[in-house]
Amino acid sequence: MLDPNLYPSRAFIRFTAHNQLLADLTGETVTASVQRWGGQTYLQTAQPGKALPSLSRQSEAGAAQLTLGMALHPSPNPTPLSQDMAPSLSQADPVAPAIAEDLFTEVTQTLFQACRSPQLYQDCGSPEAAKAVEEEVAAEIIATYRQIKQNQTSPIVQRLNQQL
Repeated sequence: MLDPNLYPSRAFIRFTAHNQLLADLTGETVTASVQRWGGQTYLQTAQPGKALPSLSRQSEAGAAQLTLGMALHPSPNPTPLSQDMAPSLSQADPVAPAIAEDLFTEVTQTLFQACRSPQLYQDCGSPEAAKAVEEEVAAEIIATYRQIKQNQTSPIVQRLNQQL
């Protein structure tokens, strides 16, 4: 029988990357309580501009149930949003910034392909090794998404898009 703790979780990777990009976009800290397959419960804290959210271990209380929660918290030292990552918002436009879900989905689907990330489909030997693969792939998703968003504002990219 396969032990799911020994395989990287694509859902966890996607959740982690999404939370970090949400923190970047809003300029707010995103905190999530996560638990994987009945294991330890962790607090995942995504701060704007970081490579990955940090994980800290929570108490064992409630560890017998699956927990997943999320909250936005104002950063004690807010990082100004770059023009590359955030849409311009006017006072008259109360719409909150949002992650480009189509782009995020395309990036994750590309990086989740077996030919691109074969380690996602292999037994890692330990939960710690599986977690390391999750972190590696999540960091790659975050970096790729950020790079694409930055390139969208490049004058060269804009000219090429106009020619298409």
